[in-house]
Amino acid sequence: MKDPKFIENLSREDLTLGMPVAYWKDLHDHDPVTIVKTLNLPILVLQGRRNYQVLESEDFKGWKDALNHRENVEFEVFQKTNHLFIAGEGKSTPQEYMVEGHVEKDVIDSIVEWIKKI
Repeated sequence: MKDPKFIENLSREDLTLGMPVAYWKDLHDHDPVTIVKTLNLPILVLQGRRNYQVLESEDFKGWKDALNHRENVEFEVFQKTNHLFIAGEGKSTPQEYMVEGHVEKDVIDSIVEWIKKI
């Protein structure tokens, strides 16, 4: 996905979730950390520890490394939640997303408290 030549030769059927090639190309060309660094807005970065798509050790760490010096940025990790902030046990899998669930109350409470502060 990171190779521009590779992504140009794909069809929608070849891609995850059947999303259009333009969607993936936009993601490829987009650098959110660089953009966010230019904003002087309060930011809340949340991470589910069981998230296998957005990794705490790489992605969340990247956000912290980029923004940790700012006073108007907060970071929080939720121990039992997956990519959807739904709690579970053990290693998260794609099949877990097929099970109906709800965003954990702790996640909602953190967002509410953050909103109240800003």
